[in-house]
Amino acid sequence: MTGIIRVPTAVFKSNMRPYVEAARTGKSVIVTDSGVDDFKVMPVTHSGPPPVSATPIPAETYKGINVDEPAFAPLK
Repeated sequence: MTGIIRVPTAVFKSNMRPYVEAARTGKSVIVTDSGVDDFKVMPVTHSGPPPVSATPIPAETYKGINVDEPAFAPLK
């Protein structure tokens, strides 16, 4: 049997665990902001292994890339 639980954001933030566990058991947990539905907590469903490329990427593609260098400039 599934049910719906509505919880204010402040209550959810201060004590998430019971609501996360309720969502894992199939209950709908809806977090509200000023009485208005804001977002829903729900478990991720796994449907199998992650997709894999049919053709591997050749090693030459990565030639000259420094993996120790940041990919993006730092935020200022």
